[in-house]
Amino acid sequence: MNKPVTLLLATLLAPLSGQLCAEESVTMDGKQYSTIEVNGQTYLIPDNGSKKRVARSLNDKVPQQSLRRGDVLMQGAASPELTVSGTLLVEADDATAKALATRHGLNFKQSSGGIALLEAKSGTDLNAIATKLQSEGVKAQIELSGAERQPK
Repeated sequence: MNKPVTLLLATLLAPLSGQLCAEESVTMDGKQYSTIEVNGQTYLIPDNGSKKRVARSLNDKVPQQSLRRGDVLMQGAASPELTVSGTLLVEADDATAKALATRHGLNFKQSSGGIALLEAKSGTDLNAIATKLQSEGVKAQIELSGAERQPK
């Protein structure tokens, strides 16, 4: 197969593989994990092993999995655990960031160089808010912190 056709097939199949990964369940060391997409990357999140019914919309898309402050994620078996901090980084000036925070029920923490730090209240679905912000044309990233950065 020549390279342009292979590249075209890979491009067409990439979104499909992302959907398949979003529903995947993985078992490591006797513990069950499900996959979740955060900031465009796939992570593992502990799963209690229950089989959940997944509702699909008319266009056959699986709803996005929720992500809350304190959730623990891993990139693989040997990777360190990452904790969801409950904050979002958004590309916006002070005034825009404050307006976004008010509109989405977030707290404006600080801003520097066109990047603002917005904090979500406990129990807030960060994936849902990041998706809403991105649909408004705002670049947003959920902040994850690793164990090596946390004080002991």
